[in-house]
Amino acid sequence: YYRFSLYKHRHDIPIELSRCSSGRAKVLYAAPKLARLDYLIDAAKQREVVKKTQMVDAHQLAGHKKCTYSSESKAAHGHSEPEEVASFPISEFLANMASVKGETFTQTSKRVSTHIKEALSGKNDAQRILQSARSIATDGWTDDIPPEFRDSWFDHLITVHVFSRAFGITTCLLG
Repeated sequence: YYRFSLYKHRHDIPIELSRCSSGRAKVLYAAPKLARLDYLIDAAKQREVVKKTQMVDAHQLAGHKKCTYSSESKAAHGHSEPEEVASFPISEFLANMASVKGETFTQTSKRVSTHIKEALSGKNDAQRILQSARSIATDGWTDDIPPEFRDSWFDHLITVHVFSRAFGITTCLLG
């Protein structure tokens, strides 16, 4: 069995992102089904990392402090009070995403940025971190962003990028 911990101060943000996206974005935890670093290196050499990675929807782990899963099962369990939650291999997720059509990359970046800002609303510390990260990443350029770039796909992409870096949450825009 494998396990990862869910720390409230970090777990609340993916839960809120999931809520804000109203099903239009997948907010997921990805966890390896590998026990040691040398197993990961071997899997990478054999191009099997994707096959050996489990995915769990973040919103299904709301209220839990740990998630356990096994290398043999598609099921995962959220804990404090044990509860089975659906999980799936990352290869299944990637196959599903390859067939999704509809939004352009620009539309996706704007939507995800909007969800991020909504998820952080009312969380003053998180908003300050995001604003500081934007300022650092752009060398202060976004502090007084030129009107022609305000609310552009580029402005939104900066928000998504710095959010990922500042909070350690990987984002993948597929459009």
